[in-house]
Amino acid sequence: MSFSPRKPSHLLALALLVFTIFTIYVPPFLASTETEEVAEKLTESSILLNSLLLTSFLIGTPLVWLVIVDGKKLTDALYFIRLKRKNIKTALAFGLIAFVGLFVLLIFVSLVMYVSGVKADNPVGKSIISNVSLATMIVMFTTQSAGEEVFFRGFIMKKLEQRVETWAAITMAAILFGIAHIGYGNVPQIIITPVIGIILGYVVVKTDNLVSSITAHILFNIFIYCIASIALNRSTLTL
Repeated sequence: MSFSPRKPSHLLALALLVFTIFTIYVPPFLASTETEEVAEKLTESSILLNSLLLTSFLIGTPLVWLVIVDGKKLTDALYFIRLKRKNIKTALAFGLIAFVGLFVLLIFVSLVMYVSGVKADNPVGKSIISNVSLATMIVMFTTQSAGEEVFFRGFIMKKLEQRVETWAAITMAAILFGIAHIGYGNVPQIIITPVIGIILGYVVVKTDNLVSSITAHILFNIFIYCIASIALNRSTLTL
């Protein structure tokens, strides 16, 4: 089954996809132009609510499209985006390996930035760390990381694989993933995100299981939070 503009259900799925894309890209872009103002307005409840809403669209939109437009059963839709029990142990193992790779990449980039004298200030990130409890962060890490993987590596990348070579699909999905994180507000973090996307895309293709990238993504976000939290507390104590 293919998209038909004559079917109201297909138009509804298209509207949902357009809205999700708008939600992914426009607010972060606007936030990148006024990071200080955005950081001052953030509260724990607003951060959590925004994260859960975004996650619901990241996961729900692909499933709605696959069921309504592509005519798949829900189980087939989950299998399409590579959410399956098959090879789950291998997927978890590759997820851990990918996390180590992301850790090494982060260390390398941090060293290059240090030697180059480049500072990566992130007011929004600092505000989130300062205003959000550990329990809330764990919920956000688990849900939003999984949502991003479902949308970018599960849905977008798999759709691209049907039209272009696998490596091209991985790269294109990674670039889209990177643009979605423009709200970081600084060039080094924006540049590294597509590279992370390529690594995550590779392990998904390698294992044919989205659990691999979800595992790596969650672990990496937790690690970043721990490092950033320690750094922020130290800087606060020295003031």
